[in-house]
Amino acid sequence: MTLIRETLKAIIRFSEEDEADFEKLVKDTVASHESADQKIQQQRLSECKKRVEELEKLICKIYEDNILGKLPDKRYQMLSAQYEGEQASLEAEIRKLQAEEEMQKKTRLLA
Repeated sequence: MTLIRETLKAIIRFSEEDEADFEKLVKDTVASHESADQKIQQQRLSECKKRVEELEKLICKIYEDNILGKLPDKRYQMLSAQYEGEQASLEAEIRKLQAEEEMQKKTRLLA
């Protein structure tokens, strides 16, 4: 507890003695964390889009296989429902990630 108290006192002293440097340090730290979070979001967005494309190809493939008689109707219906459910979930996540990205852009412009 003493270590925490002393650390907080040092932070307060630094912020009072050199407010400009303290403000810059805090802003730089926040920006660094936001940048890392944005990179993670961007990577997830890319993964989701890629998987949606893969699912679309799979849906087309099982449809063709069903029409050609290579895949029984029951199996087709099961796979189709599974793929379409995953696709809908991913599309919702994509919309959410894109909305968050837009909000972050607007926030950066206002800052």
